[in-house]
Amino acid sequence: MTKATFFSGFGPWLGCANDPNSVTASFNGKPPRKRSQVTKLPRRRKAKAVKDTADVMSRLGTTLQERRVALGLTQRRFAELSDLQVATIGKIEAGDPGVKLGTLRVYLKLLNMTLLAVDAADLEDD
Repeated sequence: MTKATFFSGFGPWLGCANDPNSVTASFNGKPPRKRSQVTKLPRRRKAKAVKDTADVMSRLGTTLQERRVALGLTQRRFAELSDLQVATIGKIEAGDPGVKLGTLRVYLKLLNMTLLAVDAADLEDD
């Protein structure tokens, strides 16, 4: 077994162009697209949008934590009532933007709260 034959089984990224046994990059038998024909991914959001999201999530988390504490519930007791993990409750209250909306909905439901989408033009700036 030659080195090129050994590598050819691991996909097109390890094949040798001079070896007839190596695999070349193709999709459905078609040659790969030219670089100019490849669809570009959308650009990342601007840093301001990320900062705004983090700020909103942080304020939401603080509000939810204050509501839970006002009801006299610890994170552990709240976790038992909501079937959420204590770590998840901590993430919500810390404003982690990675929390799923469904998870947040479970949290809100137990507090008898809901999320409301409002046109930003109708809100006063802080």
